[in-house]
Amino acid sequence: GLVVPQYLTELAAELSRAGRPFSDQCTSLPLPDDGMSINISRVTTGSSATAQASENAAVSETDIDDTLLTVDVRTIASGQQVSRQAIERGTGIDALIAADMMGAVATSVEDQVIHGSGSSGNLLGLSNISGTNAITYTDGSPTAAETYSKIVDGIQQINSNRFAGADLILMHPRRLAQAGQDSSGRPLVVPSNQVPQNSLGVGPVSGYGNTGASIAGLPVVTSGKVTTTSGSGGNEDMIFIVRRADMLLFEDAGQPAMVRMDQTAGLNLTITLVAYQYACFIGGRYPASVSKISGTG
Repeated sequence: GLVVPQYLTELAAELSRAGRPFSDQCTSLPLPDDGMSINISRVTTGSSATAQASENAAVSETDIDDTLLTVDVRTIASGQQVSRQAIERGTGIDALIAADMMGAVATSVEDQVIHGSGSSGNLLGLSNISGTNAITYTDGSPTAAETYSKIVDGIQQINSNRFAGADLILMHPRRLAQAGQDSSGRPLVVPSNQVPQNSLGVGPVSGYGNTGASIAGLPVVTSGKVTTTSGSGGNEDMIFIVRRADMLLFEDAGQPAMVRMDQTAGLNLTITLVAYQYACFIGGRYPASVSKISGTG
């Protein structure tokens, strides 16, 4: 009874979270100092130009016109109520809780940047932006080689409609890991230390986030927040191809912020902890900068 149990508090296992690998690849911008919305002018009718018929003839003229893109600043937050005894008599409890809450906020930002509805306090994510390039892959017997053709199609649609190059592919980790083989049994994505022959991509299919793998010459980022429950069967995931310079994520430096409130339930000796941040994601400034591949394939 005198043998005191030892707890390796420094090795306490935090909850595994998807994190924000794609959000960290977006163009990071500071939030304006005030306000809960951001307005951006989008030119929807441009000037015209053509050859002048003759000297002193009228030149081509079309009135330029724009539409206001208004995007709300959202608040992402996580809270916990903890006994004062746990905080004051425990070991590392406040740090463990704070780290978990901040991880929850980061993962929520990632989820909303990819799949947010734009309503009910959510950001408007990639999968719900209007006017993006939609590539549907429907096949009961899909192959990795067929998927590659859809990825290349998504790349060319950004090139053709945005008139600027795509530079990132986003997919779920399980999708990159199912890169497959060709008809001769050769891997379609080969390790970087191998000499590729007719490969669709190079680099490791292991790892998470910014994996170092590339397909069709574009780097691949994997995120666990890419849904795997889409489609009528509830088992489909999506592949996104984007131009990162057009993916704008406004955040304040140093967020999430931590707030500790000792008085809210003082008679119970309860301490309230809140982690929160403000964020605004604008992926629809140029909808043609996003290609979304979806379907039974």
